[in-house]
Amino acid sequence: MKVLITVLTLLSVATAELSFLQHHRRLDQNNFQQSWLANYSVKFLGCHHIKQWNDAANENADVRIETKRLVRFRLCPSQSCSSNKSFGCSSGYGDYVMDMDTFMQAYSQVMVSECQNYQNQCQCNGDEQCWTECLTKAGHEECLNNNNNNQGFAIENYMYCNRLNVQNNNDGNQYYVGPFCANQGGAIHLGLFTDDTCSNFAEASFESLMGFTLPYAKKSIIQSDCVSCREPDNNNQNANDAADADQVRESCELWYDNAGKCEANLASVSSPNNNACNYLEGIRMVRQDGIINTASSRPSAVATAFIVLFAMAFAAMAFYVWYLRTRLGLKQNTFL
Repeated sequence: MKVLITVLTLLSVATAELSFLQHHRRLDQNNFQQSWLANYSVKFLGCHHIKQWNDAANENADVRIETKRLVRFRLCPSQSCSSNKSFGCSSGYGDYVMDMDTFMQAYSQVMVSECQNYQNQCQCNGDEQCWTECLTKAGHEECLNNNNNNQGFAIENYMYCNRLNVQNNNDGNQYYVGPFCANQGGAIHLGLFTDDTCSNFAEASFESLMGFTLPYAKKSIIQSDCVSCREPDNNNQNANDAADADQVRESCELWYDNAGKCEANLASVSSPNNNACNYLEGIRMVRQDGIINTASSRPSAVATAFIVLFAMAFAAMAFYVWYLRTRLGLKQNTFL
């Protein structure tokens, strides 16, 4: 049964989310050195989405209520981060939340970097068939999607909601591809949409439009692995990352700078930022499509007390009615 969330609840959650994101950005404009990130790894915890007013809507065809997707992740000490644990680690961590588009664009850089490392390990010297066999045997089929094998469909261009270029589009409709939450917020898939906010799923199938299946339509883009924030030793594939002074992966810097933070359990920062703690504590991912239920559904102690008192008063009233009827019955029998 679907969980219903009122518009007021959705708008209040959206307002809270935007509030702490904007606040942390102002704080991080004067950011301290983040070299400590090199000793941490990112663990994906889940995603969810909320509905909010679309401020960019300026045409009749634009959606007024858009879907805002958010990703929650944890920074764990690399030495204790476990891919087999759902939360990665249980101490010395920080929890974070950020918009999915920004998270996924940075994650695509990690995917490209890792796939190039796998290709280098294959030592195929540019042989496509060798790469295919090597990567498939090693269980890295996802890297084949990044080699433009899908008729020029570059997955990294759709890590955010982006317009799909459809050849011979007979229906004249515009289509968009972007990431969305799946499996109760435990996975991120690519989907086909009819609007530029990727809020409304398309009835048409991607395969009918493009002639091949949509990558990651059924398989999660995000895996359970801990992603190290330390730059790879052979980081010749990302000149911008290797050229900076620190040893921190550029994607981790982007994630950290743009996320709402809850660092109550993080000892590596001198001034922990806890602006997002209340928000992270309040969300509950309970829907297959990733919609959230807020902490407002928790039982109220005051309400519980009133219910108990009402039940006791009702029981006392029932006893009194029974007592009066019994007394009345005795008097009637006496008169007879």
